Amino acid sequence: MQLSHPIERRSPILSRLFKSYVRRYMGRRFAGVRLLRAGARPQLSDGPVLVVMNHPSWWDPLFGSLLSDVLGRCDFAPMDAAQLERYGFFKRLGFFGIQRDSHVRLADFLRTVDRLLQVPEVALWITAQGRFSDVRQRPARLEGGVGHVARRMKSGSVLPLAIEYGFWDESKPEAFAAFGEPLAVEAKGHTARQWTELVEHALEQTQDHLAAAVQARDAERFETMLSGRVGVGGIYDLQRALRARLRGERFRAAHSLPEPLE
Repeated sequence: MQLSHPIERRSPILSRLFKSYVRRYMGRRFAGVRLLRAGARPQLSDGPVLVVMNHPSWWDPLFGSLLSDVLGRCDFAPMDAAQLERYGFFKRLGFFGIQRDSHVRLADFLRTVDRLLQVPEVALWITAQGRFSDVRQRPARLEGGVGHVARRMKSGSVLPLAIEYGFWDESKPEAFAAFGEPLAVEAKGHTARQWTELVEHALEQTQDHLAAAVQARDAERFETMLSGRVGVGGIYDLQRALRARLRGERFRAAHSLPEPLE
């Protein structure tokens, strides 16, 4: 029997296996994955959560998958319908298709999310800018669908999530994230456009907050969610290791940042 809705299609076992894969995959390609300590455990209202992310890179859905365990919800996310048909495995992970070039795409999208957001344990993750956008772009413009979703929610929270990528002291990049202040949806008489503007402002504030912390280059302000490979490798690290051994010291591949505790 063909399962017609993301709730029926999603496999918890495959989702857990995929998250394990994402941890290994990002661990090989990033020096660290860091979540800003301020707001790291958001106080959410009872009910579902609409997580609204900015969209600076290809890595964003994988980064969101890694962060999703923080909320402890059953996570779902839209994906380009053509790509989803090409990589059908993602249907088993909570992804569902959206027709970006169709006039009826918003109606189809809303029908799907209406059912999803009736379940209190659900977290719906969306990259609401709809296209890759630089983290410095201001204002942070979102597609109108996010306002329609928020307006139709009967309970729960809209949670802004800022993400960005950069280099600190290692040859590999760092991935950074920050949750913003949740917006409760109960008893809010906003229109869809007002909701979009409200979420745009909240996301922009969260991005600014994260940017300031990243520029400060202070690892203590972040919770290290994943420790990746550090150092440069090759002959550069070989000579550093030999020098440390001759001095009777322990070789640390990392540069000025302390090694995160496992």
